[in-house]
Amino acid sequence: MNGLTMDCQLCASWFIFEALDVQVLNSKYNSKVSLVLGTSDNTNRAIKQAVKKYSTSNVDIVVFNQTEYPREVWPVTPKIGEDGGYLTNNGDLFAAFSFSGKLDEFLAQRKEYLFIASCDNLGATVDLNMLNYISENQCDYCMEVTPKNDTDAEIGARVSSEGNIELLEFEEAFPSQSEKTRSGDVKVVNTNSTWVNLKAVKRLTEIEALDIYCSSKGCEEGEDIKLQLQTAGGAPLYSVDGEIFENLPIEGNSDLLLVQFFDGSIAVEVSRSRFLPIRATSDLLLFQSDLYTVKEGVVCSNPVRGSDTNPTIKLDGMKLRKMQYFTERTKNRLSLLGLSSLRVIGDVWFGKDVVLQGNVVIWAKKDERIEIPDGKTIKDQLVTADLGCTDL
Repeated sequence: MNGLTMDCQLCASWFIFEALDVQVLNSKYNSKVSLVLGTSDNTNRAIKQAVKKYSTSNVDIVVFNQTEYPREVWPVTPKIGEDGGYLTNNGDLFAAFSFSGKLDEFLAQRKEYLFIASCDNLGATVDLNMLNYISENQCDYCMEVTPKNDTDAEIGARVSSEGNIELLEFEEAFPSQSEKTRSGDVKVVNTNSTWVNLKAVKRLTEIEALDIYCSSKGCEEGEDIKLQLQTAGGAPLYSVDGEIFENLPIEGNSDLLLVQFFDGSIAVEVSRSRFLPIRATSDLLLFQSDLYTVKEGVVCSNPVRGSDTNPTIKLDGMKLRKMQYFTERTKNRLSLLGLSSLRVIGDVWFGKDVVLQGNVVIWAKKDERIEIPDGKTIKDQLVTADLGCTDL
């Protein structure tokens, strides 16, 4: 899930955290690190407007348009509206970055490495220890992976061939290998944060080394199947018990390609604190609560927490899953420090200083509205409009 899933069409990115992170970095080390934002046709204008307030700061913010293609609908291709386009992923980002002229500009400024991360990963920050290791070991490409949990499903696998790291996209993968991601054998997942050597990017874009495959995106039942072209440059990956996949038989879709990467590629396991993705509004509810705090531009776990394990949150219904409705109903920060699980069903509004603890279910039936009053503490209870609070 992502900004589009939450109906957050324009400037859904939380780039303010990245800007603050770079501001702190430049101030602390008197450096000139740039912040690069890749946009789409839909977000370009709004992003450029939003970054104007940083015009007098110590952060050089570079905005460029990523490659965007229309989706193809199988078996026929009806006319698709302006929201029917899509951005290819990180592999094509290299080509778009080069085409924009920014790659050559950075190389002329003697910049060596580019840190690529999703704006909706609030844990993606510049780690100088990581950068020093990559530089000292002359790595052209480094992927950050992290221990997998139950929220990471059906993501790609790491494969190796002739000494290079490659990626296998599981949405196009073989049933026998896809089953490993569902069986619990997968141990680490890609954070989609990568470090690349700009000279290597220049070399690969000049020879057009990054392959393209055809991806069929999942749809609701009864909808058309949408096909789109992608490179697997920043695709999620898995390492299954340290196994290196070789000579995998291709079953079914002949468009599946194993995308070969840079020389000297490595994958480094990092803590989950560097992987805080906002896939849905339920994630946003967590990060807006007292479970997290911001220190020097970095979103981090509240030190008073007893555990880094997040409570399970499930928001049912359009009223809380779509960004517009979510922000109206959760204007105030919730206290979730003592929460184990939360399920919200229907039209529920939260007041100020609300505390949720233990296991909580709040259920507003069809055409009902539940307002949790200011200062309310709910612990191990079911809340309904007609029965009020009932112990679970």
